[in-house]
Amino acid sequence: MGSNYTSYPTLYAISTTVYDSGGVGDGYVTQTQNFFGTTSTGYTGTNYYRTYRGHLRGLEPFYVSGTTQTANGSVHGPRCRLEGTGDDYSPLRR
Repeated sequence: MGSNYTSYPTLYAISTTVYDSGGVGDGYVTQTQNFFGTTSTGYTGTNYYRTYRGHLRGLEPFYVSGTTQTANGSVHGPRCRLEGTGDDYSPLRR
């Protein structure tokens, strides 16, 4: 800072990472938030869904405007190929 500053600049959060849905758990990332603008009520993010063993089960993009979280698309999960069939299989669509 130079001598031209009379007060400190305002700092804004750019992103936040939430672990264990904000509670007690194994320390896995359960949500990321990327803020836009200068308020803490407008952001986009991703929910991470995991198995009880911590394996990533699926991702869900979302956005928040005000206090309402709205899903932005569908849950995306890992894909694997079934042996010998050539078909894609998503464990989220059972």
